[in-house]
This record gives sequence, C-alpha cells and structure tokens, in this order.
Amino acid sequence: MEIIRATKTAEQAGAYYVRIQAMARKHQITLYAEFDEHDTPETKYIVVVDDYLPVATCRLYAIDSERVMLGRIVVLPEYRHQGLGTHHPDPHMPDQFDQEDGLFKFEKRMI
Repeated sequence: MEIIRATKTAEQAGAYYVRIQAMARKHQITLYAEFDEHDTPETKYIVVVDDYLPVATCRLYAIDSERVMLGRIVVLPEYRHQGLGTHHPDPHMPDQFDQEDGLFKFEKRMI
C-alpha cells in the first residue's frame, strides 16, 4: 500500500471515493452532511492506495496559523482492522512532515 498526499484532481477524487463508499453509501449519510465547509479546493487530503484502489483517506485543514485539524478519517469496510485509520505505521510520524503553506507536506512512502 502507498500513502500519498493528494495534490492532483485524480488523487483528491480518490479521497472523495472512499468517503462516498464508506460513509454516504454504507451509512446513508447525505453528501451535504459528509462534505462540509472544510472541503474546499484548498483542503489537504491524504489517501492510502492499495495497488490502484483508494482504500483510506483523511483530510487536513488549518485551525489557525499553528494548528491543523486531522479529520474525516475513513477506511473502506473491507480494509478495516488493519490499522489504516487508527495509527501510523511509523512511530516517528511527525518527522515525516514539514511546514508548507501553513499546513503540512506529506512525504510519499510505502506501507
């Protein structure tokens, strides 16, 4: 599996796909409830891809100039209980991030 910082439209679509499949479709959450004011073109997303299929995602947005909200952590049902949404496989996760545009830059790596 690969963790990517979704910067391209196709990668962001992967984040939306996971959220629609896991939340809107499975739990009958409306699109307007799942996608809120924090889902904007500037919102940062992280996507976990298994081969070609997006299987997990989360979003990051600025709370203020020093803090970021990590939320909408979603994993497709068939990929749950593998730790994808509960912990980062690298115990030194903060070392993987650098400041960029007031948020965080995610280093692409394999898990």
